[in-house]
Amino acid sequence: MYTVLRMTCDSDEKLGDLINIGERIERLRKGAFTGLRKDANWFACTIAGDSDPENHRAEILSGVSLLANEIKDAIGLGFRATLDLAVEPEDFGNAPYTSIGFDSGVLEKVTTMGIGIEVTIYRP
Repeated sequence: MYTVLRMTCDSDEKLGDLINIGERIERLRKGAFTGLRKDANWFACTIAGDSDPENHRAEILSGVSLLANEIKDAIGLGFRATLDLAVEPEDFGNAPYTSIGFDSGVLEKVTTMGIGIEVTIYRP
């Protein structure tokens, strides 16, 4: 399981601004911004990667707090900021299912910042 922050721009004219936001993120988290996705109008940077749910939660809160100014500026420019939690086949182990929860502290933090949440589930 891992969570990325995805920044998306719907206007080709603002792609330079999106790259600027990514470069600012890179200065705060080395290795986070590697450029826009090929032929795309977005980038993603890893926010959390710990498989322990409580540690993952802490990483999400720490990551969005660290990048709060960049997220605010991106949203102010009309970009979308989305946390995408990815669940991979190995996250299921031998269980027939797995659960994902966002407690009120996480939800309050990301919603007040204007960040959306998505969950991507990868099949085996």
